[in-house]
Amino acid sequence: MPPPAGKTPAAWPAYIKLLPLLAVLLYLAVISRFPTVTQVKWQAPASVITPGSETHTARTAAQAGGNSSSSNSSSSSNAALLEAAKQPVVIGLQRSGQWPFWQAMHAPQRISDIGVRAKTNMQGPAMDAAHPDWHELNCTCQGVPIDCVFTMNASRFATADGMYIHTPGTREASGIPPRQHPKQIRFAVSLESAAYYNWIDDPHYMCNYESEATYRSCSQVQSTMHHETQHDFVTGTNMVHAPELPYEQKQDGVAYINSNCGSPSGRAKIMAEWVTLPNARVAVHAFGTCSNNKPWPEEQGRKLSKREVFQRYKFCVAMENSISFDYITEKIWDALSSGCVPIYKGSSNILDIMPEPQAVIIYGQGGNASTVAELDALVADIMADRSRYERMLAWKHKPLHQLSPGYQRYHAMLQGGTNECRMCAHIVQRRLSGDFLRAATCLWNQTWLKQAGQVFQNVTCPGDVSAPA
Repeated sequence: MPPPAGKTPAAWPAYIKLLPLLAVLLYLAVISRFPTVTQVKWQAPASVITPGSETHTARTAAQAGGNSSSSNSSSSSNAALLEAAKQPVVIGLQRSGQWPFWQAMHAPQRISDIGVRAKTNMQGPAMDAAHPDWHELNCTCQGVPIDCVFTMNASRFATADGMYIHTPGTREASGIPPRQHPKQIRFAVSLESAAYYNWIDDPHYMCNYESEATYRSCSQVQSTMHHETQHDFVTGTNMVHAPELPYEQKQDGVAYINSNCGSPSGRAKIMAEWVTLPNARVAVHAFGTCSNNKPWPEEQGRKLSKREVFQRYKFCVAMENSISFDYITEKIWDALSSGCVPIYKGSSNILDIMPEPQAVIIYGQGGNASTVAELDALVADIMADRSRYERMLAWKHKPLHQLSPGYQRYHAMLQGGTNECRMCAHIVQRRLSGDFLRAATCLWNQTWLKQAGQVFQNVTCPGDVSAPA
């Protein structure tokens, strides 16, 4: 209603309009003094999520910095990344337990069986007391170079950004060094199966690490044997996609190489049954200690490498020594790179990272054959059908985008560099986020536990505060 004639509107209604704004300001002032959450378990920003970590939900994309498309935001992010990567990343190698493992992993002869290539990204001579530092060359984080240093110099451990602790050699929690400063990240590192070293399935043990770097896909840094066996450090090529020998140049039969005859997976027993199978249609040539029936091949006085032996056969055995979810070793990659069709027994999720489902024959319950007799018949049928056989290797001649999404994700992860380089990149991402709390490692990832058939034990580690729901 308009005011009476001759009167001006009262001034107080204008102040009423300001009251909602004043209330909001007062509310913000109050909650800023009383945060509702004090800690959030660390998760990698969306830009560096690795296969399996899509199930990590404690940290949202917004918390990780988001993906703003504005040029100002992009420039700011790049500047922050450059700043985070400016200082060297130093990771100490605890010598107790895993030092011989590290030496074996990085000695040039470790990959001598796949040609004359040696691991040429090592700067300087082999690590020893006189040369305690290893510089992982060509290491980057989102394209930004990192000075990635691993050291056995104990005097640097107090200030090191991380500690590399090989869990198979560190059985007791008492052997795990305490954090030397609040930003130090202790990595639980293992390429060995939990079937042998089951303490990595103990949440109380895993409470002692800030990040996981095991073979498990839910690790903050998933460790693989891929680079050490299938990456040519001279040319940068992925040997898995090396061309195979033509069909007619391959020997009919199965190449089998195994010298661990008591492994818990039962592969030696399976293969012994096949080697002695009455009326078998397929020849199995066993070159290792187990069920040996062939001498190791030589050419011009030189013993062939494992890869060269496999190359010459249409089929080869790539069974793991133990069965654990996600435990997928170099054996399957040796077979795929060689161009023989692998016969696999191992992790139940192997197809998740195969180039194509038909690239492998899976032995066991739910696989392509569940008895040795069935396996023999299946291999014989495929071997006799050239077209069918070559379809199993067709993936080698396809572009990456035509291969399975799981393989593409795995391949993308490998583009991040070696296991060691990705550990350094993980530290850079920690610096970028400013978050150095203990991460929600695999035993707290309920999605992964369900896939692995393991029970969530709901253990709260000392000092942890639950992430927001």
